[in-house]
Amino acid sequence: MSVATQHSPFAVGSKRLYESEENEDHLQRLDSTAGIHKRYRQRGSPPHRCVDTAHAYSVGQATVNALRGLFPEMSDKVIAEVLVEYGDNIDAAIKHLTSLRLSTASSSTGTPEQQAAAAAGATDQQQQRQQQQAEPATEASEGPSGAGRSAEEWVALVVHEMAAAKDMADARARASKVLQAFEHAALQHAKQQGSGAEAERLRLQLAEAQREGQLLKRAVAIQNLRMQELSGKEAEVVQLRQMLEGYQQKVHALEVQNYSLALHLKQATDSKDAMQSSGFRGGNPDIF
Repeated sequence: MSVATQHSPFAVGSKRLYESEENEDHLQRLDSTAGIHKRYRQRGSPPHRCVDTAHAYSVGQATVNALRGLFPEMSDKVIAEVLVEYGDNIDAAIKHLTSLRLSTASSSTGTPEQQAAAAAGATDQQQQRQQQQAEPATEASEGPSGAGRSAEEWVALVVHEMAAAKDMADARARASKVLQAFEHAALQHAKQQGSGAEAERLRLQLAEAQREGQLLKRAVAIQNLRMQELSGKEAEVVQLRQMLEGYQQKVHALEVQNYSLALHLKQATDSKDAMQSSGFRGGNPDIF
């Protein structure tokens, strides 16, 4: 091309026209991309949901981490905004993030340097995601480490394991590990509760045994006192029996003596009557 051709008004006008057309095409592509984003937001958002900043939905970090594992190219801010917008509807949030990822991938036009940097960042995020996904699998396989987990931590662990699964067999294996860990944790919790109840039952039994022991001691002391009283009374009974036998012997001796005196008195009376009837009167009765 000659110098005259390069500096001709026709060439300059053609160049300006080409640049203006290129700028218009670029603006149209940007408008179409914005329209795609807008359509996806309108299509994915629920028809009757209004986001109120005064009553924003509280987003858990475990949920954000789980969704970041599914969408590594999304930032935490975008994921949090989508979760705030959809609230408890996780399925709708995942669909919306998927549509955003597809629309971003279809409309992304960057330089090779930017694409290389994005690829490097995606590789780093992929490695971080694999490392984060490997940690819950290790924790789930250990078993006893899950004894102190809360409900949110168990949910986050299940989400991590399902997001890290490569296929259905891997998902089943990971779910089996999580269930085994949960079962072990539940058994340990029940064992701790059972040991506490067993200790309480043994403590009550010990208190009852101590109370019964005190009652037995009092009963033995009372029985011993009664036996001592009975032994003293038995000695008195023996002594009284001996005295009674002595009195009985004395009474018998007195009865014999009384009988003898009665016989002597009768004999004397009969002799006196015989002497009086025989005419021996006036004599001295003592002579007889």
